[in-house]
Amino acid sequence: MIHPPGSRQPIVNTLVGCSLFPGPGITFRIPNPEAASIPRNGLSNLLFVKRKTLQLSKKAVAGKLGVHVEVVGQWERGEHLPRVKYVPALVDFLGDDRWLPSDTFSDRLYRFRAMRGWSQEKLGTWLGVDGRTVGRWEDGAPLPEKRRRDFDRRMMEASDQERRSRIEKNVTPRAAASNSASE
Repeated sequence: MIHPPGSRQPIVNTLVGCSLFPGPGITFRIPNPEAASIPRNGLSNLLFVKRKTLQLSKKAVAGKLGVHVEVVGQWERGEHLPRVKYVPALVDFLGDDRWLPSDTFSDRLYRFRAMRGWSQEKLGTWLGVDGRTVGRWEDGAPLPEKRRRDFDRRMMEASDQERRSRIEKNVTPRAAASNSASE
């Protein structure tokens, strides 16, 4: 039995009645090279599973995300992380942002910036600091506790406000449609 490419099942072939292999037959198990190269967690796995679930080619996903087909393969194999400008499209496509780090302040700063596709310079302007300072903070440079708490609060408030805005946009049209249908 041969499983389709992308499945995590091995390709199985059985030789029966071959002069080199007399007897009941020999079964060979060959790992599926495409599935074997995909890391089991993070963005790589999420992207691979989503693409296979939707039965899309790498070329189709690349078109949706605005990248070259080879880039999708590199992301799936875990060879590269996406540039910040592609993160919002990836999160929308995957419907999942858990692959973005959020453990430390540096991670949260990067995540906040990446979810918006912002450069370090743009985030710096939003926070009232230089873009190079944002880069140093993302690399783990310390900053005063009071300032860190203030930035965490501002990022949390902005995220909550954006989340509420998305919910309103998604709920309002449905609610309007159901109200007009019931009248």
